[in-house]
Amino acid sequence: MNETPNYGGRKRRKIPVSQGYRFGPLTFYPNGGLLYKPLLLAVALSALIFFVLAPAAVESSSAPSAPSSVSLNRADGTMTASWSSVSGATSYHVTYSSDGGASWSLAAFSHTGTSITIGVDNAKTYIVGVRARGDGGWSGWTNSSSSGPYTPPKPDPTPTPKPVQPPSTPSSVSVTRADGTLTASWSAPARATSYHVTYTSDKGSSWSLAALNHTGTSITISVDNSKTYIVGVRARNSGGDSGWVNSSSSGPYTPTPTPTPAPTPSVTVTAARGTDATTATVSWTKYAGNDFDYYRFVVCPDANFIGGSCSNNVFTSDAYYDADTTGPVKVTGLEAQTGYGVILQVWRTGGAGALKPNTTIPAQTSSPTSTLSFGDATVSMQIYNVDTAIKTLTLPKATRSSDGASATVGTITYSLSPDLPAGLSFD
Repeated sequence: MNETPNYGGRKRRKIPVSQGYRFGPLTFYPNGGLLYKPLLLAVALSALIFFVLAPAAVESSSAPSAPSSVSLNRADGTMTASWSSVSGATSYHVTYSSDGGASWSLAAFSHTGTSITIGVDNAKTYIVGVRARGDGGWSGWTNSSSSGPYTPPKPDPTPTPKPVQPPSTPSSVSVTRADGTLTASWSAPARATSYHVTYTSDKGSSWSLAALNHTGTSITISVDNSKTYIVGVRARNSGGDSGWVNSSSSGPYTPTPTPTPAPTPSVTVTAARGTDATTATVSWTKYAGNDFDYYRFVVCPDANFIGGSCSNNVFTSDAYYDADTTGPVKVTGLEAQTGYGVILQVWRTGGAGALKPNTTIPAQTSSPTSTLSFGDATVSMQIYNVDTAIKTLTLPKATRSSDGASATVGTITYSLSPDLPAGLSFD
């Protein structure tokens, strides 16, 4: 390029290095050799002005080479110019033109990179000029090829969505009845996202809504046990609805009554110490059930009577009684100061039953209290004659009862009323 860009309407002319530039009677060489810089001294002396030229020696340095080429890449509203790095270049002067080089605009004066992005008009054609700058000055200009106008690519058209195919119809609907409810179930058909469920109790003359957009494949509906029902189901998705499929008729439904469990037979066991505190009697009520064969009766000391059972199989008494026995059963060998646990197991053939009623025999802490009583008896009137033997007179015996036991004890003195006649005595 023979001319530099237009700045302020003025053009600068490129001067070949071999061509001197004249200033008055002096010639200046821009690069190489010895340069003379003009030093202007204005001296007012007798209205005379002298010009003195003082020489200054500088070292010679060559300008960098011009960039080999400039490439352009257009985009929507922008243009990116790129070039290879030039040896010795410290920056780049970048301009661009949209009128074929008639006028130029500044992109960057001292750009340090090897590419630059410029905002441009898509409708115009552009040229970019780049020159390198180094210690020795500027290189020549290198222009890009013309680029443009630029037509931005059209966006991909929005694809037309394909219509969604409605779902298939469910293959069948099954119905299960329960007390006050009906449960309908079906298999999920292809492409179904929800289900429309209805039911009728008048063979299809009218239908009630169970669910409009049910997402599961079963549903439970409250119904009347006395009525017969049909359930209708169709599948749904954004593309539409499938056909209807109906269940078979179901009902009326008769609930199975819940049986009232028979009362659990119970057994009550009681125990009491005997008169001498080393024995006890045990009785129990008869087991009302018929699913047993005999009783097992176990007694063990309190130390081994834990949680209603005799631990470590320590038994004071262990006996079996047939199903008709209810006691009382006498237990011997007890210690007066030891308490005992009593267990009555209701046994059936093959093992013990669940019933294990139990009670205790407390330790004896004091002597038993005895209560004396006499039997009731009437003695017939006796007539005694002198020199006649007196027949034997039987009187009632005295007894003592203690803790349910009885025994004939002691000596009792009887008195007669009225008194015996004089001369008679009673032995």
